[in-house]
Amino acid sequence: MHDAIIVGGSYSGLSAGLQLARARKRILVIDAGRRRNRFAGHSHGFLGQDGRPPELIAADAKAQLLAYPTVDWIEGEAVEADGASDDFRITLADGRSERARRLVLATGVEDVLPAIPGLDMQWGAGAMTCPYCHGYELDRQDMAVIATGPMAAINTGMQDVLNNMSGGSAVLLGAVLGLMMAFDMGGPLNKAAYTFATAGLTSAALASTDAPQIKIMAAVMLAGMTPPLALALATVLRPHLFTPAERENGKAAWALGISFITEGAIPFAAADPLRVIPSIMAGSAVTGAIAMATDVTLKAPH
Repeated sequence: MHDAIIVGGSYSGLSAGLQLARARKRILVIDAGRRRNRFAGHSHGFLGQDGRPPELIAADAKAQLLAYPTVDWIEGEAVEADGASDDFRITLADGRSERARRLVLATGVEDVLPAIPGLDMQWGAGAMTCPYCHGYELDRQDMAVIATGPMAAINTGMQDVLNNMSGGSAVLLGAVLGLMMAFDMGGPLNKAAYTFATAGLTSAALASTDAPQIKIMAAVMLAGMTPPLALALATVLRPHLFTPAERENGKAAWALGISFITEGAIPFAAADPLRVIPSIMAGSAVTGAIAMATDVTLKAPH
């Protein structure tokens, strides 16, 4: 019986195995050879390994691990685990079974790609998931973003409105962006609205003086500043409606609002959400609508 079985022989499994081997434990590594980065030609941002092919990095690490005499390695796929502490059993796809006192699951992460024809052929080469791993090599070239999460539908809907907007729908878009900026004050909807605005700041839009994209950027910035500034103003105009602590928060909210930090409204919303959140949403919606209606523009995001 082994002291430990490690399922997964990629980087985390290798790291766990190395520490256990140095503790003179008898270990078995079971690896199916499906590292997540096996599609990439080179690894980047990895100190000491920048620019090296991932398979060479993994091969070197495996050789270092296998230099310890208490380490065994099986090329195969673990399909079932059962047992309990001090007596685990792993069954492999070929029917073999191995036992150990401890079990380490280092199976890693699997990329589940959307059903786009040809995407799997480009994965790790022309289609990537990590800008820090591959962004430098793109050398500021044009790129497209594939978004499949819940916010993707919202962004797609807003993009459709932008593409077809007239004067009236531009005002509506400004109001919707304002609502999103105020609703969760720095949360997912707030970030979706902000990302939508900054994504439109292409070189063509920045070269124009009245492009819709720079109007949207202005609407989002103004709507995001409204909640903390409005609440700060309210603590000055109607101080008797606020506690001493809230009046102190109001002083900080001036600076936060001017700095486009919508989170400055959170202390007030946390204390009285049913009244504060609808009111700041209304204020930001009006602000966004007015900004779009009056053609306010902004080319420099926060």
